[in-house]
Amino acid sequence: MKRKALFVALIVVAALLLVGVITAYQFWQQQTQNNQIPEVIPPNEALISGQVIHKSDVQTIPDTPATEGTILAFSSDNFQQFLAEAKLEEDYNESNLWRIQAGVSDEIVSKYKVASSPLDSEGRFSMSTEAGNYFICLTNSGKFPVEADWVFVGCKEVQVQEGQKTDLDITSVFGGIR
Repeated sequence: MKRKALFVALIVVAALLLVGVITAYQFWQQQTQNNQIPEVIPPNEALISGQVIHKSDVQTIPDTPATEGTILAFSSDNFQQFLAEAKLEEDYNESNLWRIQAGVSDEIVSKYKVASSPLDSEGRFSMSTEAGNYFICLTNSGKFPVEADWVFVGCKEVQVQEGQKTDLDITSVFGGIR
């Protein structure tokens, strides 16, 4: 009888240990998914990374990560030239770029963009640039009545420092980004 009780006690202890190991593994897995591995920043460069979230304008519909689209970076030094060549300078200026919604050809975008990053399945992006001031634009995210290589949803200005990571979370709202 004592052997049987000892055997049952060992089985219970083993089961509890197994549950503890599984719980610890699940916790570790969740933590590593939520906290990305830090990026290595090359010398003389900077890193811009963040997440794009679609903010719902309906209270009962939750906000969700943007899973399609690309983030483009343009140097502030030649962004006005980009707008002029894309024939957007009359409609958009620094005060309303957050709501820029226009189609632009790949030929023009390729001439001026300095970096790009597609959004991943959780809306995250990451790109390396030189230090400086940039306009960061969300493109090709959602459905628009414009047919073009690049459909702009909105842009915002950001300053990045050499050797540093700049976190830039973007909220996509009806009519632009914030």
